[in-house]
Amino acid sequence: MQQAYIYPISNRVNAGVYNPYIDNFVKYGEKNWVFLNKENPSNYGIFDTLKYVRKVDILFFNWIEKLPELKGGMAQTVFLYFLLTYARYKKIKIVWTIHNNVAHSKEGLFMKKLIFRMMMKKSNFLIIHSTQGKEVIDKYAAKAKDYLYFPHPVVDHLGEVDAPKKFDILIWGSLVPYKGIDKFLAYLHTHDLQHKYKVKIVGKCNDQHYFSKLMDYANESISIENRFLENDLLHHLMAESHFTLFTYSNSSVLSSGALAESVSHGALVVGPDVAAFKDLGEMCYIYTYENFDRLIVLADKIIAGEISISHDKFSEFVQSYHWSEFVKKLYIN
Repeated sequence: MQQAYIYPISNRVNAGVYNPYIDNFVKYGEKNWVFLNKENPSNYGIFDTLKYVRKVDILFFNWIEKLPELKGGMAQTVFLYFLLTYARYKKIKIVWTIHNNVAHSKEGLFMKKLIFRMMMKKSNFLIIHSTQGKEVIDKYAAKAKDYLYFPHPVVDHLGEVDAPKKFDILIWGSLVPYKGIDKFLAYLHTHDLQHKYKVKIVGKCNDQHYFSKLMDYANESISIENRFLENDLLHHLMAESHFTLFTYSNSSVLSSGALAESVSHGALVVGPDVAAFKDLGEMCYIYTYENFDRLIVLADKIIAGEISISHDKFSEFVQSYHWSEFVKKLYIN
């Protein structure tokens, strides 16, 4: 069985507050590969590969374009170049999952674009979770690349929760500017809709300035909480809400773990008609909108019970795009 290194696995200071993508990749991917660093989280970023690079057959990279934002970002970026060159020389397979179109933050954008071009040139295999990811490949790759398109994989969170509706709209996940939550709240306020819907917004926000900006819109109809949601509570909140809303407004978004997780919980999702949201909308797993005017029309229809998505569709989604199915399709020659 081939030996692999997966990036990033970092120390978790706050237990539970993390993106489960890496854990699930390792858990289900162990059928195909031995992940040498799975039990050895690191605070040294990409330099941690030095302990393993002579032993591995495959390097799996995720969110590598964020390197310039991190501590020692310039040094890590330079090291990445030599690491990729060494890996190609030693015939170590380089597999890159393209989660975003460059990056959400504009910090170090020039270096991030360099990383994109470097990864596109050096990678042996690419993974995309949105059909729009193919446009990114075409933009940055000088020649055809082997890749797998598979919607963001999920685990099964489906379960019957019979709960009365307390909220019209649930917005959850990390509260960060690129998700456009403030723009949605501003729209409600501008159109005198700030009291029309019961809106629950809950998620971790590490930017106090941005959280204060959101709190300016809070009222008796719009509640906002700065805290991480455990799965059980998230499931109940989704069951208590008419629908889960995503307001992403940044063109950097390609795929969304929160989107896939919401559908895996059986939540009726409404999101922008872009990237992975557009893909799932076309497959009739979620509803999409082109602008906030259209969103209001959808919201009123959902709340009135005029449109819905069946539980069978959610089951179909989980069965088709489970992590185990993803790993079956991930053949790397």
